[in-house]
Amino acid sequence: MKRNLTTLLIVAGGFLLSADKGCKEKQVAESLYGTWKWEKTACCGRGMKITTDDENTDRTLVFNEGGKYAETKNGVVSKEGTFVVRKGINDYQLSTGDSADVVLFDENMAGYVTNQNDTLVISFGYMDLQTDYYTRKKK
Repeated sequence: MKRNLTTLLIVAGGFLLSADKGCKEKQVAESLYGTWKWEKTACCGRGMKITTDDENTDRTLVFNEGGKYAETKNGVVSKEGTFVVRKGINDYQLSTGDSADVVLFDENMAGYVTNQNDTLVISFGYMDLQTDYYTRKKK
């Protein structure tokens, strides 16, 4: 009886921890919902170049409920698909302690994501790719 109770407590604890994890990921996803105006891109590696919005490119990134996103350039949709928020770039990285927030585009392009004070940063720098900076577009 005591062994069954111990097993039950361990299983219940694991369930509660995994439920909490899902709630945090949902909060991060919900914080992304809306329209983001592109400000600049920093790319790539040692020869870094900064591209800013003064180059006559109006770019936006829209995250919708239901896991859909769309990128526009000068008002034209240039890319659209699905996204999810998770912890860690991939399962291996997660198992080694990478618990940073990640947005996964179309199930194959993951970027570290931070959202503070209506400034969104999505970094693909771990692959020597770009880091994009956005500000929340006011309604």
